[in-house]
Amino acid sequence: MIEYKRFISYMYIYKKGYKDANVGFVKVESKNGVCRLSVNIKVYNITGKNVDIYVFKRGEDGFTPEKYLAGNMTAKNNICDVTYKTDALNVFSSGNCLDNLGGVIVIIDNDIICATEWDDKELCFSEDVTTCSIIKTEETDNCKEENIREDIKENDEELESIIEENDIQEILINEENIMNDYYEPEKEEKHMVDRIFENYPGMYPFEDDEIMDCVKLEPRDIGILPMDKWILATNSFLLHGYYTYRHLIFARKKEEGQLKYMLGVPGIYRDRERFMAGMFGFSEFKCVRNVEKNTGDFGYWYMEIEV
Repeated sequence: MIEYKRFISYMYIYKKGYKDANVGFVKVESKNGVCRLSVNIKVYNITGKNVDIYVFKRGEDGFTPEKYLAGNMTAKNNICDVTYKTDALNVFSSGNCLDNLGGVIVIIDNDIICATEWDDKELCFSEDVTTCSIIKTEETDNCKEENIREDIKENDEELESIIEENDIQEILINEENIMNDYYEPEKEEKHMVDRIFENYPGMYPFEDDEIMDCVKLEPRDIGILPMDKWILATNSFLLHGYYTYRHLIFARKKEEGQLKYMLGVPGIYRDRERFMAGMFGFSEFKCVRNVEKNTGDFGYWYMEIEV
């Protein structure tokens, strides 16, 4: 019997060869010999551009990828959202089973590269997108900086210490701008919420089916929420989670026949982070895996939002 697998892996855009912002996710499910690969990314200014989607296997040197075409498409509304089915033992006719593959590479118009790895080995690309060769991480200063950031997270430094004052100032929401850009008093709040789920990039990082809808937000998008929540744009815990993982989530679920809305901050389930999350209003945690949460699990600290 083929082993059942299901997991989420986050996609990042690479600039000058190095990992930058989170732009979406890949969902992989392997069951009864069939592998389903779903890719969902949003990158600005790519509408109408050609998108090539590859799975890859590490080469003999452990770095240069052997990539295999999963498919291609044309980006619409700056979004690439596609699902492929393939043989789990011969993924996209590569001769490799899912366990032998390291992740997904997306090349947009031979100019933009996005990628994710699920084999726990860092990726750093050469600037030549067309050849898409991977350079060894120990030879790059930027990858060393990424390792330092990981060390900082593991050592549980003060949450606020990694947020620069200039970064905070960039996303502080000006109330007058919010009123002009987001708030339309003549429209019902229900319609406002529906527009959030229609217009923001969808993502579903959870293995269970508890959440009905989930979209990705940035701190500046908090202006679409009710006015009493605008102060969250300067919430230190929220900003820490955003600058670490480059996204927030807004989700809704049905509980006891009622719709409930959640604002979520990505993070790790552990005592110190639980204490800090509670201090800043994010007292609940939902693990991305469909298991009882344990120390070290990745998931989202969240608060319920009344709309």
